[in-house]
Formats: sequence, structure tokens, C-alpha cells
Amino acid sequence: MDKSERLKYLASIYKLVVADGDVAKDEEKAFEQITKDIGGEYFDRISAVNMAKKSEFEVWVPARYSDRVRIIEDMLYMAIADQKLRTPEKEILSAFAREIGVSKKLFSELQKEVKARFTQDKGL
Repeated sequence: MDKSERLKYLASIYKLVVADGDVAKDEEKAFEQITKDIGGEYFDRISAVNMAKKSEFEVWVPARYSDRVRIIEDMLYMAIADQKLRTPEKEILSAFAREIGVSKKLFSELQKEVKARFTQDKGL
């Protein structure tokens, strides 16, 4: 993933965070961890946040299927970071999963894996 793609990836994830109008401290920590996991740095995170807050920004669909699955995993991770999966987050996740061709079965499996990952990472 090049820098431009990394920023769109991170902004897409952050767009989910701001969908409910509230950014919790746990969500910020999780976003920082995701940024590190994909090789991003502090300024990438700041740029992505600013990009996501723009009304014209739309969630980005990566070209590679593996990146599509990874972004949905990271979106799920962010959605559960504050322990509250709100309606705007659910709507974005559902629409995005359909758009990238993730079946309900795969989505359910990803949810289980992400919950396990979150439980393991709780000490962010």
C-alpha cells in the first residue's frame, strides 16, 4: 500500500468512528494501533482524520481483495473499541461489506475474529 492508499484506508476507518458523532478515547487508541499495524505514522493519522472529516470524503474501496477484507476487519475493530456499536456504524459497515462482496457468513466469522483480537489487544 502506498502513502496515498494508506491515507484513504485510514480515513475510511476514521469515517466510521465519526459517524456516530462521538470519538471515544478507546477509539483513538485503537486507531493509533491500526495506523501502526499498516506502517503508518503520526502525521498519516492526522492527515487521515482531516480527510475523513470532510463531507465529500467517501469510504475508499481498496483494489486488492485482501486489503478489502483487512479494512473491514479494522472497521469492525474500531466499531467495537468503545463497546458501543451504534446505528450509523452498523449502516456503514453493512453497506461497505455488501459493496466489497463480503458474505454474511464471512462477515460473521470476521466479527468473531475481531472480538478475539480486541480482547487480546485490550491493553493498547
